[in-house]
Amino acid sequence: MTVCVGNEFSLPVNSGRPNEFIQPRIVSFTSKSPPGQTHIILEKTLVKDPRFEWTKDQSLVLKEVTLNDAGRYSIGVTAVFSYKTVTLIVSECLHSYRVNYGEDFQHRIPEDGFWLEFSSLGSPPESKPVMLWDRRNPEMSLGGRGQMQLNGQMWVARKVTPVDQGNYTMRSKTGKLMSHTRLTIQGHAFNVTRFTKESVSLPLFLPVHDVMLTFSPAQSPDDPRPRRGPVQLVRDGQVLDNDFHFLNRVSVDVGYGQPSGVIISGLSTKHAGVYYIRDHGGHLVSSTILNVIALVGLFLFRKRYPNCSLSKICCLLGNSPPANPPTINVQDYSPGVHEPSPSYTRIQHPGSPRKPNPIASPAPTVTSRGLKKANSLFGTVKL
Repeated sequence: MTVCVGNEFSLPVNSGRPNEFIQPRIVSFTSKSPPGQTHIILEKTLVKDPRFEWTKDQSLVLKEVTLNDAGRYSIGVTAVFSYKTVTLIVSECLHSYRVNYGEDFQHRIPEDGFWLEFSSLGSPPESKPVMLWDRRNPEMSLGGRGQMQLNGQMWVARKVTPVDQGNYTMRSKTGKLMSHTRLTIQGHAFNVTRFTKESVSLPLFLPVHDVMLTFSPAQSPDDPRPRRGPVQLVRDGQVLDNDFHFLNRVSVDVGYGQPSGVIISGLSTKHAGVYYIRDHGGHLVSSTILNVIALVGLFLFRKRYPNCSLSKICCLLGNSPPANPPTINVQDYSPGVHEPSPSYTRIQHPGSPRKPNPIASPAPTVTSRGLKKANSLFGTVKL
């Protein structure tokens, strides 16, 4: 038998007896985790486990199943002899959603939904969930996490962080489980291509004073030189001079009404690699793969072909992604829009339903085929 977490489990005790003269005396439970542990639930008509109820139709009923209730239930005259066993499999039956750091999470409220509760990710099973919304007391969430919108049809949490990861449970007026949703927060992922001497802006999705920026340089496996280790460029929103390759090249733009970002100017191939932005808790906010291209012979090529613009060269180097890349769209939430600048290519995470959403077309990404074309036309292309 398989039952979802939070649903009811009913165990008929007297059904399936060998004959009417044999009366069940013992109902025991052997747990699946930890394996092998056994305890008595029912002895004659006395319920030993307070979580179970003994009904008039002689059934044991557990109103709300947890993962710890999975295992084997044995019915017999003694603890040794049993004539019936039922194996209970408990499934989480979750609707799993992923939201990028700093975006919005929306949970739909059904008409017969009565309250919404939250259990943080990693909390012990015995911990009490936090009440986020109660139809009997609509004002209880005014000062807490999340707000009701759309005339009470949607509960919205703004700018989610890993603190909001966990299970969101919707219940009816009688406390019956209606839906079970697990929210996971993931970091934004970008892939950016720039030429040498240009600049790049890494978008922020958290307050500037919380920004922690680390750079992991790219290096070919065939490069005999010692590998450069990661270096921290920004701590608590303040620029650090920990690497001479970035000296006087890093600045933090607070935005003033516009999206803030960390700007790296005067790029060279030494700046190619992965940039990780994290918050104070070490949670990943975004990761940006930066490719820096040096074109030897570019000016000779422009001199020979004066009508060929830089944009045409970019098209030669790679194939532009479609103008309408897919975005995440799920039934119970619609994330807020935090799109990067048009020169970014957002990396889609697998496993989420998708639908088209028109946004600005990102910059082209360099491909190996494009590099071969460029090499044949105007010399060596270095990444």
